[in-house]
Amino acid sequence: MRQVVILVSLLLIGALGMALGERVGGEQAADAETLTATGFILLAAYAFGELFRRFRLPALLGYLGAGILFGPSLAEIVLGSRAEAPITDAGVEGLALVNMLAVGVIGTMGGGEIRIEDLKDSFRKIAAISLATFAIVLPVIGLVVLGLATYAPGLVPFLADE
Repeated sequence: MRQVVILVSLLLIGALGMALGERVGGEQAADAETLTATGFILLAAYAFGELFRRFRLPALLGYLGAGILFGPSLAEIVLGSRAEAPITDAGVEGLALVNMLAVGVIGTMGGGEIRIEDLKDSFRKIAAISLATFAIVLPVIGLVVLGLATYAPGLVPFLADE
């Protein structure tokens, strides 16, 4: 129940922040939007993380889910406009510092889940998968991309001669 109250509060805070940002105007609006987006996504990530923990899933999945759910990319797919997202493109740009910190936290949390005993037990499987990836998959992908660049250059525009 607490997560539902937090999510409703987040929607109200987001609406208030957007209204204040429109009223202030100019450069200040971006700052207000960035602050609102930062608070919104932090609270949403916390609420989703707690919700996922209740289902015995890692909180990290909830954090990622909140970013996907409230971000502009999903809003464009569902609503047809990136501007309708709780966190707009301008808000995402303003969250660059938070983004860098979040990547560090996510990496630390993911690394904290690894246990040396599990790695020792699975060493042969991990080594076989790594070897197969570097010996088979990467060369095959490289050959496919080079083949496409030669015979269908429109499919790989990043390799086109300028």
